[in-house]
Amino acid sequence: MVILGWCMFYTYQFIAHPLPTSSVASEAIFYAFASESAWPVLTEAIAISLTALILLKSVKTIERANLVLAPTLILLLVVIFVWSMTRPGSGDGLQFMFSPDWDTLKSPLLWVDAATQNAFDTGAGTGIFVAYAAYMAKDTPVVKYAFFIPIMNNVVSLISGMLIFSTVFSTSREQNPNITDVEILDLLRETGPGSTGLTFIWLPVLLDTAGTFGRVIAVTFFLCLVCAALSSAIAILEMITHAFDDFGMPRIASVLSATTATFILGLGSALNLEYLTNQDFTWGLALLLNGMLLQYLVIRFGVATYRDTVINGFSKTDWKINISWDIMVKFIAPFEAVLLLGWYFVSEIIDTEDGAWYQLRSESLLTLIIQWACTLIILLSINFIVLKLVPAAVIKTYELMISSDNLDDATAAATKKEDDA
Repeated sequence: MVILGWCMFYTYQFIAHPLPTSSVASEAIFYAFASESAWPVLTEAIAISLTALILLKSVKTIERANLVLAPTLILLLVVIFVWSMTRPGSGDGLQFMFSPDWDTLKSPLLWVDAATQNAFDTGAGTGIFVAYAAYMAKDTPVVKYAFFIPIMNNVVSLISGMLIFSTVFSTSREQNPNITDVEILDLLRETGPGSTGLTFIWLPVLLDTAGTFGRVIAVTFFLCLVCAALSSAIAILEMITHAFDDFGMPRIASVLSATTATFILGLGSALNLEYLTNQDFTWGLALLLNGMLLQYLVIRFGVATYRDTVINGFSKTDWKINISWDIMVKFIAPFEAVLLLGWYFVSEIIDTEDGAWYQLRSESLLTLIIQWACTLIILLSINFIVLKLVPAAVIKTYELMISSDNLDDATAAATKKEDDA
């Protein structure tokens, strides 16, 4: 929600004001807004309120808007990427990007960052699809989506990476011809928390070189980004709201509870960039753990049974998956997750270059463990309260599940009867 608020502010910023002409000026705009003012709290409140309104009314409006704006965002990204390739010095950035430093492969953080970035981009490990599965029709091609979405995501990520390096190298060399590759790399690391430097600092500088046309592109880009971020916010909050709905809460109470809690939890990130960096680190890494828990549920249910009934038995028009999926889910994916997390934890304990693991820092292992433990205790406590003290809600949820299963059985029987006829 905080980043969505940033996108809203930047849309307004470049409608009302010209684009920055240098990275220094752009950085000043960013930190004046994100770090030295109360604007992020207001923009977060606006973002939360807009999301709540859509959840209370209908998501159809944003869905229709995204049918136009999401492809527009991709198109703009490609256009900006192609344009950035024509700038002097962009080739140096690409050469640097595609010149591997093999020693970095020895760092577990590199692999963890790559895995969590993919998980975040695709929604894997967040639990979103568990809630949204309830809305899927029988003709929803789940397997096809699962195949194509990660591919498209990685293609866009590759284009974005090339855009980052070509933009930063060309802009830096234009402003300071004597700057070294190491100094440029330091700029990439230092500008913008949570990997936000390209979008909010470097991209406006690049677009400024196109004059008025660049400003139009900037406004359009951030407007599209608002809608894309809004659709993600709707998905996440609908997941939380749906959980409240299942326990018999009125829809308006569910939405208000979910959005209020989200706003309160996001205040720290809105007020403090270091806290935002910490949350990005903590819960990005948690996606690996969440993914392991979801895999455990499938394994506990029975991998082959899950494949046959939930996936292959869901849609007649979808691709069918074979036993190789069972091996991947039951053995390969859990092994990879345990290996990555174990490798990362051990390296953090051994490596004291950035400080001991038991120090309270924004990206220390102790900070990570404390937040995970506190969250787990809170969730288990809520689960205990619901199961022990609110049995009626549990019974109602169970009855809803049974009625849904009966409906599915009836639908399956009717379909079989039609096929037999």
